[in-house]
Amino acid sequence: MLIAHLLKLQVQVDRARTNEKGWRDTIRTQRRSLLWHLDQNPGLKSPAQMTKALETTWGDGRDLAIRETGLDPDLFPEDNPFSAEHLLDPDNAVWYSLAWDVRT
Repeated sequence: MLIAHLLKLQVQVDRARTNEKGWRDTIRTQRRSLLWHLDQNPGLKSPAQMTKALETTWGDGRDLAIRETGLDPDLFPEDNPFSAEHLLDPDNAVWYSLAWDVRT
């Protein structure tokens, strides 16, 4: 869900303010939940575990964003542009700091 909403914020430039607010709320909630789970399970914080988790969830998040937006899949990056730090940082406006941007 976190990856899907971050992608929707980046790719779906024609959106209602209510959608954007909902996505940002979900991003905040998902980040807090992930941080709590990592705090409860320190073994998941290892670089190998984080890399595996990102590889596993990237495709699902991308597919969800494509289905929910109905946009051309070519608008969405094939490779994950998000680092674990970006995904988990509650103060990081990752959707504005990515190297790719469909609006340019």
